[in-house]
Amino acid sequence: MIRRLCACLPTASQEIVLKAMASTFGSELRHPRVLAHTPLKVELERCPRTSKPQLRIGNIVAPVNQPQHPALVPHVSFHDMPMHVLLLQELLQDYVVGENMLLIGPQGVGST
Repeated sequence: MIRRLCACLPTASQEIVLKAMASTFGSELRHPRVLAHTPLKVELERCPRTSKPQLRIGNIVAPVNQPQHPALVPHVSFHDMPMHVLLLQELLQDYVVGENMLLIGPQGVGST
């Protein structure tokens, strides 16, 4: 949690506290950002310094690596629903700071 705070300040500290309160005292659907309808944008852009592609979700940015075998990467259609984008931003924060992640679920739910 500390690494996420350091990588994503200043608003991340407020978000983490609010998320902890929401998970303890209420549903994630009542998360303040979702209630406020603050849309996060999912953007694929070029880095101004290196011209390499990068992914931006809200204020979190990560480089996009080119696959060795592009034919093996599935093409998906992404529909940005506010709660899903919020969860993707949190996953991207963990990825940027080097946290391990394990996504589990039944077949076809998008855990790959």
